[in-house]
Amino acid sequence: MDDPPLFGHTLRERRKARDLTQETLAEQVSCSIETIRKIEAGKLRPSRPLAALLADALAIPLEERAAFLHAARSLAERLPSVLPQGTLTFLFTDIEGSTQLWEQDSQAMHDALARHDAILRHAIAAADGVVFNTAGDSFCAAFAHAPDALAAALESQRALHAATWGPTGRIRVRMGHA
Repeated sequence: MDDPPLFGHTLRERRKARDLTQETLAEQVSCSIETIRKIEAGKLRPSRPLAALLADALAIPLEERAAFLHAARSLAERLPSVLPQGTLTFLFTDIEGSTQLWEQDSQAMHDALARHDAILRHAIAAADGVVFNTAGDSFCAAFAHAPDALAAALESQRALHAATWGPTGRIRVRMGHA
């Protein structure tokens, strides 16, 4: 279960065993169908909050949960080998006021963070970027071309603005390029 393609296979098998479509699973964890497809294909790794939501939706038994979550995140060590080459443009993001949001309602923030992560991962992947680091609610992504980084930022902001957020209210995300 440590190999990223194996995690995608495991996710697909567990989803099918629960008789869930990719669409139904995506709805249950508040992400796009494309995100589920990419995870199952081994092209994307879920964030920690999304991996936890997947474990919940798939009713992963407690004794298997730690291994499932570890496998979901194991791609992190391999990402530097797939970074674009040459002159790069970086995109850095951070949720504004996240500490206060966590203090106000941790469950609502957990759900909002999973939605935030799915939106950013989708926009970054769609613009041919690579997420090379996440920490808490921040993302660091690399792009081979500056316009791609800008496209990812714009698409992220549009999707974040259009999303339904629930108790946290709209999540505001600061973004910068370097």
